[in-house]
Amino acid sequence: MLLNASTFEKLRAQSREIDMDGVTLRVPRPLHLVALKLHALKQNPQRLGKDWEDIRYLLANYEWTLEELTEVAERYASAESQR
Repeated sequence: MLLNASTFEKLRAQSREIDMDGVTLRVPRPLHLVALKLHALKQNPQRLGKDWEDIRYLLANYEWTLEELTEVAERYASAESQR
């Protein structure tokens, strides 16, 4: 996914480093991944099959506050996705 420099820096600032078989990787917060997926889906609804399962997985496997989810949905999701 392509991001502008400002968005990338925001994601990077709150990301964390993990070690994967001796390679250090930066991983975005799950909340940011959901926001990116919702935004991509809003821009291209044909991505539903590709992105919706990822979104569902992230929502089911991480802890969220209602405030976080509401903010992300209102800002990035299409009206159809918010149902």
